[in-house]
Amino acid sequence: MATTRHKELGCYHGDNLQRLIEDVDRLVSLPDVYYRLEALIEQPGSSLQDIARLLASEPDLCARLLSMANSAFYSFPTRIESIAQAVQVIGLRQIRELVLATSIVNAFSRVPLGMIDMHGFWTHSVATGVMAKCIGQQAHRRQPERYYVAGCAARHRTAGLLSQIAGADG
Repeated sequence: MATTRHKELGCYHGDNLQRLIEDVDRLVSLPDVYYRLEALIEQPGSSLQDIARLLASEPDLCARLLSMANSAFYSFPTRIESIAQAVQVIGLRQIRELVLATSIVNAFSRVPLGMIDMHGFWTHSVATGVMAKCIGQQAHRRQPERYYVAGCAARHRTAGLLSQIAGADG
């Protein structure tokens, strides 16, 4: 299988390869809402209401957030019906991870089945995230869990690259 993949990539060389690499940044990047969320979390004067307003602008994210807040995992005694309540119940770290996971899942929805070993991909992504968090802790960085998210996102652009290759073959 590895040699087959290598042969598929063999058609990319010189200008074609350079163009493919440059297009990855354009095709797949973390969504704007992720960066705006990060900025709000870091901004000293921002509130949970500010964060809830930001998240409310993303319908898909709202649905996932409310579903998560109302799951058995959180076991809240009453039904969570507002984004502000969901933000309070779930917490900022989990919301960050939800936004990241949602963007990665959306990116991989364009990759043909069988083009990548998804179990291996996720195993590597999580391991990279764990190592990044450990490095952040060892370096005494503030909020080392942010490094976990960055580590997991490091392979996020792989989806764009694979989509681009699949599109060129199809």
